[in-house]
Parts: sequence; structure tokens; C-alpha cells
Amino acid sequence: MAKPIKKTPILKGKDAINFHNLIESNKGKKVDKQTFTAFQKNAQLLQSLLSKANS
Repeated sequence: MAKPIKKTPILKGKDAINFHNLIESNKGKKVDKQTFTAFQKNAQLLQSLLSKANS
């Protein structure tokens, strides 16, 4: 039997400010092409493994 999923805590105070600053600082950053293609390859592999498992 699966365990129930806990509610996501709400960030307050310094944690909220730090999270917001982290998100804002990463908005303009892009992933290089090599990393992106590696993620795509791994995602396709995972998808094929899952489809085989469900068959």
C-alpha cells in the first residue's frame, strides 16, 4: 500500500526570499546543447523501459 503524500510546506521568511532569489537568478540561464541531448536520450530510454514494463 502506498504511503500518503505529505503536503508541501509553505516557505516563509528568509527561506522564501532565498528561493525567490534563486529562481530569479536562474531565469535567463540556458542548458548547453550537449546536456540537453543527454537528457533527451535518457528520457527516451526511460520511456521505452516503462512501456516495456507496462506490456
